[in-house]
Amino acid sequence: MSRNETALSAHQQVTLRRIALGVVPLGTLPKADVAHLKAVGLIEVGQATATLTPLGRLRYEALPRPKGTAPAAAAPDLAAALATAFTRTRT
Repeated sequence: MSRNETALSAHQQVTLRRIALGVVPLGTLPKADVAHLKAVGLIEVGQATATLTPLGRLRYEALPRPKGTAPAAAAPDLAAALATAFTRTRT
């Protein structure tokens, strides 16, 4: 099994999704999940953040999606739109 095919538990998949979307601080993610994702090369961990590696991005995009949800490529666009909307309401 290659690194891209390493089996991930349901909890590890959720953690990978959260990192990909940047929806929670690194310190709130399960430490064991973060350690595993880092060990298999799916994420890089900084002081306060975790980001997907190119392999991690491929793996994230390959995760199954619930019916009726947007493809993974739409998530950054949504995040940018929300950030813009929140910035406008603060000023």
